[in-house]
Amino acid sequence: MMNVLVLSHTSVLASYRRKWEILSSFPNVQLTLVIPDAWPEASLAAVRWDGRQPRSYRILCVPVWFRGRKGHITRYCFPRTPWILLRMRPDLIHVDNEPFSLSAFLATLLGRCLGSRIVFTTFENVFRTYRAPLPLFLWTVLRLAHGAQAANQEAATLLHRRNFRGVVHVFGFGVDPGPLVPRRHALGRFVIGYVGRLAPEKGVDLLLEALGDLPDSVSLRIVGDGPAREALLALARQLGVTHRVHFTGGVAPEALGGELARMDALVLPSRTTPIWKEQFGRVLIEAMASGLPIVGSDSGAIPEVVGDAGLIVPEGDPKALAKTLSQLVNDPGLRERLGAAGRARVQTVYSHERVAEATLALYRAAFGRGA
Repeated sequence: MMNVLVLSHTSVLASYRRKWEILSSFPNVQLTLVIPDAWPEASLAAVRWDGRQPRSYRILCVPVWFRGRKGHITRYCFPRTPWILLRMRPDLIHVDNEPFSLSAFLATLLGRCLGSRIVFTTFENVFRTYRAPLPLFLWTVLRLAHGAQAANQEAATLLHRRNFRGVVHVFGFGVDPGPLVPRRHALGRFVIGYVGRLAPEKGVDLLLEALGDLPDSVSLRIVGDGPAREALLALARQLGVTHRVHFTGGVAPEALGGELARMDALVLPSRTTPIWKEQFGRVLIEAMASGLPIVGSDSGAIPEVVGDAGLIVPEGDPKALAKTLSQLVNDPGLRERLGAAGRARVQTVYSHERVAEATLALYRAAFGRGA
């Protein structure tokens, strides 16, 4: 029996816990999931666990220190971690957080003292130098951990560049393919959708510029909120496309399916900065599961995630983006083919079942690797 302890701030969301449910149903896996009592999710109010215990594993909902108002992933920690570890004596600890975080640092030190195998998750795909004490956290975790889940290939390459000697498996999020949801908007309209933070690096301004080169029958639905909202509203007025753009604000995770049903295509026009590029883009697999064709920039992991289920354009080029979107608008057959390819890709690569299987394979590999 493999006794596994998972520390995960993201799993306060019910949709993120499906993977753990499937993983714990595998033979010889006993799983306990530690989640925060509350966690800020994007522009929404803090998300809280509903209190219902699953059948196949156990949830421990505990207080968090140093979370911050916006949910700072590098600073927070679970102060009850020492008592949980001493009581459970887990065979393996999975810290679902970056190796330069306080939570990974503390769990790794305490876990190694108890003889546990250590696995962490990383999305970081840009080589950066950090301010103290993060370099200490990173150095310690990379030298004591046995395995890592890298959410993209560049993150795996970065671990090797930093001389991580543990086993590295590349896989990201999972999603429930579910049934196809009929599109819900006025006939004769083509709705381009964006879902995510409104920040300069997400490239929504490029999408507004591209919209100006498309027919009036094409509109844009922007789902999300962030610091760039006012600047984007001003840009829409400047470009004369305000009447074709709808800002919904942030929506709850369970409402995302309804928003995707109002779109004919999803666009993720992210742009690379010196300290960030797209690390995965969970909304991509959500949209692919809904049968939406994808248009994405070539920033970071977008081409890797999308595969053959979408069209890739050079980042920072609104003209190329407009040309590609025009191609989608005018070719229903192309939209149908890309939508079907996205559904197939989710079922074979990004379903919760596939991700749970990949997670178990990582755990088993970590037991065969020294540190």
